[in-house]
Amino acid sequence: MLELSWDGFIEHVSQGWNVGKPPYGYLAEKVPHPVPARRAEGRTKHRLVPDASRAPAVTYIFQLRGLDKLGYDAIADRLNLDPGAYPLPQPTRPDMALHRWSGSAVREILRNPKYTGYQVWNRRATTKGGCYNDPKDWVWSPQPTHEPLVSKELFDVASTVARKRQGSRTTHGPNSRPATRRSYVLRSYVICEICDRRMFGKNRHRISYYACQVDPNEHRDKPWFGDHPKSLWVREEVLITPVSHFFATHVFGPDRRTHLKATLEAARLADESGDRHREGTRHAGAGHQGHRGAPGPAHPYSRGRRA
Repeated sequence: MLELSWDGFIEHVSQGWNVGKPPYGYLAEKVPHPVPARRAEGRTKHRLVPDASRAPAVTYIFQLRGLDKLGYDAIADRLNLDPGAYPLPQPTRPDMALHRWSGSAVREILRNPKYTGYQVWNRRATTKGGCYNDPKDWVWSPQPTHEPLVSKELFDVASTVARKRQGSRTTHGPNSRPATRRSYVLRSYVICEICDRRMFGKNRHRISYYACQVDPNEHRDKPWFGDHPKSLWVREEVLITPVSHFFATHVFGPDRRTHLKATLEAARLADESGDRHREGTRHAGAGHQGHRGAPGPAHPYSRGRRA
């Protein structure tokens, strides 16, 4: 019986029918039930259609997150500046309404993949207090089933921001928390070259450092784990010196135009060199296929691959 129920939900999602309350930004369009017997009983199913008054707020939220990398509370603050343009979400329980945008409301929108136009089911567990399931366990419709409010690419970008911003804030200066005693000039800008994770600030004997530490229990399966020191530290002043020199010469210095022109020219030459290499590789691959017989259909990701 459980398998029949599971298969039924999968088929339900594959056909594009919505399960549960429509997400903010959508309305539920009633459609006569496809089964004649149930249709005769007045049963209906629901498809998602954009809510003209709220859909623009969803797109704006994803842009602030994916492009500007803002935190949940910072996005909520932006929305609260113009509640007329960005109507407030309605909670399931009206008595719990905050009458303003909150960081948690923004987070719920950013987590919902239905905004990409696909129907998705099994995002939350039913036996674990409603906790989110691993994305690999979500059930997606094979094709988009309703009008998207954001592209799949923007949704994917917005989904990765949390990992890169973890422990970071949108605003500058010291944290408002009473325990905060210091701030770091390059906070959120220093990335470890080995693991590609953001390094965090530490202070030792009144000297500021940026550190990257690994946890064997969490990172043992990562491909970079064997090459990563247990703890990697770099003094802030070592980084500040070249950064300050760059700004003094390339951004604010008298020769900044010359430096910019040289940088753009170097980038152009590098692009042309890469284009020539890819073109040569493509022709070489085509010639090799000609000797082996008629070429098969090209793979969509084969362009630019080394022979």
